[in-house]
Amino acid sequence: MNDLITIGNTQFTAKTLDGKPVLTFRDIDAIHHRPEGSARKRFNDNRQRFVEGEDFFVLDQPSEIRTLGIQRP
Repeated sequence: MNDLITIGNTQFTAKTLDGKPVLTFRDIDAIHHRPEGSARKRFNDNRQRFVEGEDFFVLDQPSEIRTLGIQRP
């Protein structure tokens, strides 16, 4: 899980959930050079167009969050 991935000019740590690659909102903002919170805002504006479990996953278990190395505010 310490693999580094480069997209464009942005390098970040690869994350997987149940063997599938995932990106966090923070990763997406960094890749697109947008202010932090931009991806979350756009996602929330369009959430009705996405399918939970297919297009996005909700992590509410502390063990899942720690496994991906995500820190809660």
